[in-house]
Amino acid sequence: MKGSLLINDMTESQLLSAIKDRNMTAIIFWLKHHHPAYETRVEIRAGLNLDNENLTQKQKAIIKEALAHTTIGQIPETCGKEDKNEKRTK
Repeated sequence: MKGSLLINDMTESQLLSAIKDRNMTAIIFWLKHHHPAYETRVEIRAGLNLDNENLTQKQKAIIKEALAHTTIGQIPETCGKEDKNEKRTK
């Protein structure tokens, strides 16, 4: 463990020296790992089809429970019910 800590300290020192020497690779590495604006992101684009008419109540409950565990957030209580003010287009 002590050997690893020593190597980590030495590596960090070398990285900082490389940054001071304007080494672009070192600069990019530091920013990607220490600045939120430069971190690697994954973007997922998807269309949602909320046509739940053919789902059973059990299937709807399973989907609702699964989505509650995601970052999508809460599912409106009207999910699967047609809004009276909304016109359907098919």
